[in-house]
Amino acid sequence: MKKNLIRVIACVLVALTLLACAVACGGGSGASGYVFKSGDVTVAVNTPAEDTISKLGTPKNYGESPSCGEFDGTDKVYTYAGFRVYTEPGKSADVINKIELTDDSVKTPEGVYVGMSAEDAKAAMKSATPTERGESLVYAADGMELNFICRDGYVTSIQYIAKK
Repeated sequence: MKKNLIRVIACVLVALTLLACAVACGGGSGASGYVFKSGDVTVAVNTPAEDTISKLGTPKNYGESPSCGEFDGTDKVYTYAGFRVYTEPGKSADVINKIELTDDSVKTPEGVYVGMSAEDAKAAMKSATPTERGESLVYAADGMELNFICRDGYVTSIQYIAKK
């Protein structure tokens, strides 16, 4: 009986340790769907903005305007080298609602970048199947879309957009 109790306690401690590691390593970030990475920082739509913006450092440019969304407050745009992060007020804090890659100095974790051919972008996404909207390729997952805006067969912008 004591041996079984010790085993159960040991299993619970191991499970709690693994859970703590997952949260510390980003497993508890709430990020789902496709994400963008800038260095060691994971940037994901539908997640609280404050910690991510802090980790990204000082933006090259910053803008804001009154929110026309569901909550009162201010919509914000943070511009970094090669990408922009858009936030909107949430229930309790600002939330990232869009990430836009603007040039070929950055790429998605799958290897897609602005200027890549649309065919190469499709190939980089491996088994995922896009919805085509005009020339653009849209990959939907977990309440968000990864959009490759294309013109004349080339990616001109990459957007991660929260869907409500």
